[in-house]
Amino acid sequence: MNRRFFVLFLLACGLSIPISARAQSEGKIHIVNMWTDSSFKYYAPDYLRVKVGDTVRFVNKTGSHNTQSIKGMVPEGVPAWNSKLKETFDLKITKEGVYGYKCTPHYAMGMVGVIIAGDPNVNLTKARTVNTPKKAKALFDEFFSKIERGR
Repeated sequence: MNRRFFVLFLLACGLSIPISARAQSEGKIHIVNMWTDSSFKYYAPDYLRVKVGDTVRFVNKTGSHNTQSIKGMVPEGVPAWNSKLKETFDLKITKEGVYGYKCTPHYAMGMVGVIIAGDPNVNLTKARTVNTPKKAKALFDEFFSKIERGR
């Protein structure tokens, strides 16, 4: 009887370790809501710090929005993304750096955001050089200043 208990105990311990390890490696899910409030369109939050392995879930709350990566504002090797309008979209964070994104139809109106994963200096200098519309540029300048101040 004691031997059977010991074997069951070992099996239970052996099975629980991989399950726990898998849950930890999947990372945290962060929600970014996409909103229209009167004529103002925005992401909430539009500035987000995460860890590599986390997922950022974009959820359309009101209006007709999406998320699309901005060329030159993602770490090298990260594939470009472009979600469908009005749909929830999950972005798995796979590398350290700055991830700049926009709402395709509202980019010129300044509907942009940034995700920082780990060390932003991986591609911060390059991201700062990307040419963006005036309203988007003003927001990115604020975001990049926050990053440089370590906030």
